[in-house]
Amino acid sequence: IELRQVGTRDETKYLGGLAPCGRICCCAGNMPEFKKVSVKMAKNQGLSLNPGKISGLCGRLMCCLSYENDYYVEAGKKMPKIGAEVGTPEGRAIVAAVNMLRMEVKVKMDDRNGGWIYKDYPVQDIRFKKPAQNEKPEPEPDDEE
Repeated sequence: IELRQVGTRDETKYLGGLAPCGRICCCAGNMPEFKKVSVKMAKNQGLSLNPGKISGLCGRLMCCLSYENDYYVEAGKKMPKIGAEVGTPEGRAIVAAVNMLRMEVKVKMDDRNGGWIYKDYPVQDIRFKKPAQNEKPEPEPDDEE
């Protein structure tokens, strides 16, 4: 008798199923080997850190988080941080949100009546201080699951 322990991702690979996106599970369809997936990847992509939303059928972090991570890391370097003060064609503003797929920045500007005006601008129209090339962000602990 030979006994083998099958991990949760292996089990999902053998059983198959549909992922939350409506496609066949990545591990069952097109992944020859499992890649390292971490919570930091979900943070890079601006996803909710709710475990129910970033977990696959196996109960672990979704494998597809690793597919687009490189794009989001590079796009994040070109975008201002939320809450940062930036220059726009219409004057100073505060970053309210960023859309890394469209490379757009939503800013809020004072309307001079005590309220706020929200506008979207392409990132190339925004002036902000980019981190220096030699400046390294603080390392985050590896949140691999």
